[in-house]
Amino acid sequence: MYREIIRKQGLAAIEHYPAITDQQLETIYDYLTKRLGDTQILQYKVFLDIMLHFGRRGRENLAQLTRDDFVVMNGDGGLFVYKTGSDRCPIRSFVKLIRRLNPHCPRLFQQPRTSPKDGVYFNNIAVGHNGLGQFMQTISKISGISTIYTNHSCRATTVSVLDAAQIPSRHIMSVTGHKAESSLKTYSGRTDEKTKKIMSEKISEKIREKNLCNL
Repeated sequence: MYREIIRKQGLAAIEHYPAITDQQLETIYDYLTKRLGDTQILQYKVFLDIMLHFGRRGRENLAQLTRDDFVVMNGDGGLFVYKTGSDRCPIRSFVKLIRRLNPHCPRLFQQPRTSPKDGVYFNNIAVGHNGLGQFMQTISKISGISTIYTNHSCRATTVSVLDAAQIPSRHIMSVTGHKAESSLKTYSGRTDEKTKKIMSEKISEKIREKNLCNL
């Protein structure tokens, strides 16, 4: 009980999960996108898209997600994922997955069939909580990257990418569900080279004379 109170007060040690590096994320998406004809790979791709775009925690309610929790539409309201027009487009992959799902199972993540039957590629069985919890580790292994990530690293990646893009903390929090800006520091405490350059340029602009300085 005391450990729970400490955790809620923010006094407990925080377990840090590494963000997926740019190079390894590129390797992962390159591997998945080239194999979207494989139903299991397609499922992994949609899983990763959802984890990154919505900044979800490890296994947070993943097993309870249904196809009706998502809507493909034009308009405003809620959290949006937009078309990119590329082979990696998250909307294109999502729609492809939806069309392959078993209509008798409401869950978004279903167990793939060994071979499709009557246009249905999944069994009337949902992937369980523990199974979904292993997805990122499996994706890491099959894509051949050197680091085996867990689902938690997806959320860290979301924060890291948005923070590096100078997105204000309040907007990042609207995606990830963090309650306080201080919580984001767990993921975004490192200042990347792009940001360092911008900071340097801004300071230089402020103190620079009209004439160029010669060193």
